[in-house]
Amino acid sequence: MTKAPLIRIAPERKTQLEELAAAFGTKSMSATIGELMRIAREAGEIKHAIPGVRINKLQDGFTISFDDSTPVGFTVDQMKSLVGLIHLVVYNNDQTGRVADRAKKFTVTRQGAAFKVAIPADGIVKIWTADIALDFADLMESEISDATPA
Repeated sequence: MTKAPLIRIAPERKTQLEELAAAFGTKSMSATIGELMRIAREAGEIKHAIPGVRINKLQDGFTISFDDSTPVGFTVDQMKSLVGLIHLVVYNNDQTGRVADRAKKFTVTRQGAAFKVAIPADGIVKIWTADIALDFADLMESEISDATPA
């Protein structure tokens, strides 16, 4: 999470966003906008994506890369482990940094109100708000679901 950009909106829109935040039960404007993005995805208006994040399906798993880094291979179980770790750190206020597998493919760490996700563990780091970290987990779950035969 680099320095957050300043977005200028009319005072009426700010009030409307605050009303949406109260209705959605979100705790930040980022989470409120994230909820609007989810609604647009479910309506088929936009695809589920996070800028700078690439997940590619392979015959025997997936690759994940941040920005233009070298893709890192993941088995389905490793990707599920990453999803679970994101949920653990976000929902349980887990303060520790963790390496979730012996291959050191990733880490998830809380940093104040933000969350650091690194792929591989010593590679590119994304620093996100909780809602974007959870969007990343949702995106991985969606990819796993799409790849799993019914």
